Amino acid sequence: MDNRISRPAICIPLADDESAIGYFKRLADINVVDPKDLVVSIRCNTSFAKNLQPILEENKWIEFSIAHHNMLVEMSKLNFKHLSKQLKYCPLCLQEGEVWQNGWHFLCSAACIKHAVWLLDACQYCGKTLSLTHTSFHHCRSCGFDMRRATSQAQKCPEEVLTLQCFLEGKPLPSTSMPLLWTDFSELTLEERSEVLQLFARFQPQPDGSLRQVYKYLSNKNSAKVCLHEVAHSLFGGYVGLWNYLYALKIFDEGTVSSRFTKFYRTFYNLCTHACFEPYKEVIEQFINNHWHKALSKRNNLFASKTIQIHPWVPLQQACRMYGLSKRTLRRAVADGMLTGKVEKKACNTSILIYKPDIERKVIRLKDVLNATEAATLLGVTKAQFKQLRDAGTFKQFSAPEADYCSTWQFSKMEIESYMETVLWHTAVVQSDYLCIPDIMRAYGHKCENLLSRLLKAVEANELIAKQFSAKPSVRSLAIKKSDLLHWLDTTLPTDHHYSVPRVAKLLGVNQQFTYELVHYGLLHSDETDHGYDITDEHLMAFHIEYVLLSKLSKSTGVNSRNLIKNLMDYEIYSVDKDWPVKLRQKVYRREDVEALEWLAEL
Repeated sequence: MDNRISRPAICIPLADDESAIGYFKRLADINVVDPKDLVVSIRCNTSFAKNLQPILEENKWIEFSIAHHNMLVEMSKLNFKHLSKQLKYCPLCLQEGEVWQNGWHFLCSAACIKHAVWLLDACQYCGKTLSLTHTSFHHCRSCGFDMRRATSQAQKCPEEVLTLQCFLEGKPLPSTSMPLLWTDFSELTLEERSEVLQLFARFQPQPDGSLRQVYKYLSNKNSAKVCLHEVAHSLFGGYVGLWNYLYALKIFDEGTVSSRFTKFYRTFYNLCTHACFEPYKEVIEQFINNHWHKALSKRNNLFASKTIQIHPWVPLQQACRMYGLSKRTLRRAVADGMLTGKVEKKACNTSILIYKPDIERKVIRLKDVLNATEAATLLGVTKAQFKQLRDAGTFKQFSAPEADYCSTWQFSKMEIESYMETVLWHTAVVQSDYLCIPDIMRAYGHKCENLLSRLLKAVEANELIAKQFSAKPSVRSLAIKKSDLLHWLDTTLPTDHHYSVPRVAKLLGVNQQFTYELVHYGLLHSDETDHGYDITDEHLMAFHIEYVLLSKLSKSTGVNSRNLIKNLMDYEIYSVDKDWPVKLRQKVYRREDVEALEWLAEL
C-alpha cells in the first residue's frame, strides 16, 4: 500500500513529543485545509498511532525518526484499552503555540508535566467532550470555541498526580516526590507502566462490590479525575499511600466471600516482576503479616521465605510441631481464652489458626498446665484417688473451672512431678533380676502349653522360689528371679532357643519387614551371625517386657487400631521415638506408657 501523501505548501517537521494525529491537525491548520484532505481514508481512531506511523515513515519531508520519536513507536504497539478516544489537552501549552503531546492520549493521562495542571477533556463553552477525530487543532468542532482561551480553567494538580504522569510517560520523577519507586524504572515498557496504573484503578473498592470497568470509568470526565488522584496517592504516596490502599481492600473484604485483596496481590506479583517493584512487595508482605489472619505456607510461593517464617498465624498442627505441645493442650488454651485463635473454613474442612506470639509468651505455662485426668495419669492414680489428694490440700498450684476463664481444672506439671519425687525418692526399687507372672506369660506363654499351671506347680513344689511385689496377695503379684526362671525353663521348654527373623515374625504375628525394622532400630535385640540375625528367648522376653504391639492393644481393648492411635495421641503417648518411621511409631509403644493410662490398666 502506498502511504505517501502530497506535500503541502507549508511543510513543518514532526516535533519530538508530538502525537501523530496532532501533527496532521497542526499541518492542516497551518495550510488552512481539512485534515482529511491531507490523509485520505485513514481512520484516526484509538489506533491512530498504528495507522499513521507508516505515513510518517514513508514521507521523508516529515523528518520522522525512531530515535527522536520513540514514544510514538511504543504507542503504535499498544492495545486500544491503553489509549483514549477523547482529547485531553493543556490550554497553557496550546496558548504558547506548542503541539499536541503524545502523553495527552493515554487513558490514564491526568496532568501536564510542564505546567503541573490537570488536563481538560471538554469544551469550556458548550461542555461537550472533545473527540480526537472531530476536533481541530485549536477549536471545538461543535461550537468553534478556541481551546487556548480556557487557561482560566487550568487548575494545579497535586504532586502525586504529576508523579503519576511522569511515570506513565517514562520521564524522571519530580525531585520533591516521595514514592516507593526509588530505583530506575526505565526497563519498564510503556504498556507495562499503563497496566500498573490500570491495575490500581481496577481494584479500588466500589460501593456495589464490583471491579471497576477501567476504560468506561476513566473515560468519564467526572470520575476519571477522582480515580486517578486515588491511584496516584496509592502508588506514589509513599509507604502511607500504599498501606492505606491495602487497608481499604482488607476492610472491603470483611463479610464477603471472595477476597479482592487476594486477587490484587496475585495480579500485582504476576504483573510487576521487575526489580523496581520490590519496595512495594515488601510493604504488601509487611501488611500481610500485620493484618492477614490466614495461614501462609510454602504454597504461597509469591512471598519471600522470611515473610512466611515470621507470619504470626499458624495452623494448630504446625503449632504443635513448633512448640512441642499437644493438640488437646492448644485447643483447651484457645477455648479458655489463654490463646487467640481463629477458625478458618475451607471447601471441605475447618481448621484452627493460632496467633503465634501468644504461644511464644505462654509456652512455658502451657507446657506446665495439666487437667485433672492428665495429672492423675502422670501421678499413677485414678481420678477418684487424685480428687482425694486435691481435696486434702496436697497441691497448692491449681485453678478451679471458671466460666469466663477456664472450663477445666488446671494443675502444675512441675508440682506433680516434684510431689512424686518427694514421695518416691526414699522407696526401694524392685530388683531388675525379678520378673512377675504377667511378664513371664507375655514372654514365654506362646512357647509352652499350660505354662501358668506348670509354673505354679513348680512354685508349690519349691522348684522355684517366688516373692510378692504387692502387699495384696494375688497370682499377678508373684515374682521369680530371672536366673532361676531361665534355668527352670531350660528343663521345661524345648532346647532350641535361637530364632531367625522369619520365625520371630510368625511368633509375634507380624510381617517380616516390620520385624526387621524392630531389629534395625534396636527395639528387638539380636546377635548378628554370618547367616543373619540370631534372636534368643532372652531377647524376646526383654521385648515383651518393655514394649507392646498396637495389634495386641487393639485386640485386648476391643478398639480398632485407628481410634486407638488417636486416643494414645490425645494422652501424649505418641510412639517409642518420634525420629523413627511412621509405621514403626504407630505399631509399637512402651508398655509402661500405656499401662499408666487408667483405661488400659487391665492389660
